[in-house]
Amino acid sequence: EKYVGVHRPAVFLLNLLEDGAVEKLEPPKGAAFEGQPAFSPADSRTLATVAWTGASRTLGLIYCFNRPSAVTVRDLDETGGDSSVRVGSDQIARSPVWRPDGGAVAFLGSPGFATHDGPVALRVWDASTRKTRDVVPIERDANYRSACPGIWACPRLLSDCWTDDGATIVVNSLWGSAPTALVVDVADGSLRRVGGPGSSHKALCVSRNIAVIHTTSPVIPSGALLSVDVSSGDVLASLACPPLGVVTKASSSFDSAESTLACDVLPVGETEAWLLRDEGASTKRPLVVVPHGGPHSCSVTAYNGALAFLAASGYAVLCPNYRGSTGFGARLLNSLPGRCGTQDVEDVVAATEAALARFPDVLDADRVAVVGGSHGGFLGAHLVAQHPELFKCAALRNPVTNVGLMTGVSDIPDWCAVEGGVPASWPAPPSALEALWAKSPVSRIDAISAPVLLAIGLKDRRVPPSQGIDFYHALRARGKPCRMLTYPDDDHALDTPRTAADHWCEIAAFLGEALGEGSSS
Repeated sequence: EKYVGVHRPAVFLLNLLEDGAVEKLEPPKGAAFEGQPAFSPADSRTLATVAWTGASRTLGLIYCFNRPSAVTVRDLDETGGDSSVRVGSDQIARSPVWRPDGGAVAFLGSPGFATHDGPVALRVWDASTRKTRDVVPIERDANYRSACPGIWACPRLLSDCWTDDGATIVVNSLWGSAPTALVVDVADGSLRRVGGPGSSHKALCVSRNIAVIHTTSPVIPSGALLSVDVSSGDVLASLACPPLGVVTKASSSFDSAESTLACDVLPVGETEAWLLRDEGASTKRPLVVVPHGGPHSCSVTAYNGALAFLAASGYAVLCPNYRGSTGFGARLLNSLPGRCGTQDVEDVVAATEAALARFPDVLDADRVAVVGGSHGGFLGAHLVAQHPELFKCAALRNPVTNVGLMTGVSDIPDWCAVEGGVPASWPAPPSALEALWAKSPVSRIDAISAPVLLAIGLKDRRVPPSQGIDFYHALRARGKPCRMLTYPDDDHALDTPRTAADHWCEIAAFLGEALGEGSSS
């Protein structure tokens, strides 16, 4: 997925001082690919990289942080064999960043996890002693409402994440639904949170002792840039970002109309959901429930143009983070594999009912829809089948509908086994296929009566197009109301500009037809 036609990752050295020669480095022994190179600031011939180990089959890498990997350090002047030194003993490691003096390397590591994303530790490797220690360990059972849940959803550290004195590291993470910048004391592992619930704070760079952080929220498209003193946590300056739209070079200040949208974070069980709604609405609004995909990802409290479009079109939008989402602790994440189609469905229903109970004068309980992609589409199909009294229609983008049939054709067949709770074996034996069928929406297709809209990327390698196409034909064969959109040049994300605009407009039109226009008469 996303890397069709892309060559195997490799590290190349370009000599800029002499003849401009290019040299390809061979990966360390036992590794198939290599990337994320970082030169030591103290010695330009010392290089840290990430090496991914090989397997009998190359599996999907994008969105999948569970692939076996290691951080290595080598002396480029050494000859006569592999000079690479493995940093630590993690089964999963990534993103090496040297301390400014070249005496240590910070990186993200984990003993390993089977889910496609999971918690990681912030570790530091000392170049002189060649020993590794935890700075921020993996939190197995932290309650995010009272303590840091650990480091989540951080594909890479900032290339300049260290302060100049090497005493502090700034890391982007999740704290519940909120993207959060963590300011970490390297000596004792203590940390300070920049940001809070209902907003997004993402560090962009660090210089000396100052971090530049972008902050936004579901109701603020552009947000602001903050300069933060990492020693004290003080905000030294704030610069409003220009509003989305046309900006001229002559502009020195920017004004935009105040948003009438409001975002409410709702505790639901052990996790939370957030509701995007128009505060200026004088009548009840239909509710559109948008469960995220993954399933191990998160609906974050940052601006999302598609969701704001739905909210501005007259719908309230609910984004539930069910147990299994990232940002809420390892115990909750690991509670979902093997329970997909039940636990996550129950959590989305609980979030929906909580929102309807909290805002009875704002939300129309008789007009509730579900919109989801990938695993969110899997949930959407389950919800209209299992709870037809609550969900009146579903718009599904590249949905997982028959997990068993994915095992031989998806670029992540291991996902099918892990989330389905069956042993990983290819080809999958009949007992596994039977278990995966029982967890799939297709096993409940006869219970679906609500209108369904499908959007399918025909170049999807993650959830093969056949998942949605077969589901469409099965619904039509049973006389169920269903329509399908196909995008020949799009893959799993359906994120090319033309396709994104088209299918979200189609979703809005579909919702208007199935639920009526955005406000009650």
